[in-house]
Amino acid sequence: DNALWTHQADRCILGGITRAVLIELAERQGLSVRQTSFTVEQMRQAQEVLLSGTTTEVAAVTHIDGQPIADARVGPVTRQLRGALPDHVARVCSLRRT
Repeated sequence: DNALWTHQADRCILGGITRAVLIELAERQGLSVRQTSFTVEQMRQAQEVLLSGTTTEVAAVTHIDGQPIADARVGPVTRQLRGALPDHVARVCSLRRT
């Protein structure tokens, strides 16, 4: 549905810097961002699932409990965000990418 779903930052999830930046990047790329709770079953039905974190950055989840998510491949949103994050960090921190 052209949306990035993320659990709201509360006692179940950290509202970290990487998450905040990815939300910003997703919105810039025209995705709507929904901060709401969701079930594992909803994740199984998703077009794609990703995880993010400081050391992980952006990681695709292709299976949950051995069951494939969609076609079990890295999806376009994951690829977009995975590509945009290092560029954003380099720009904000005035670093050169090699």
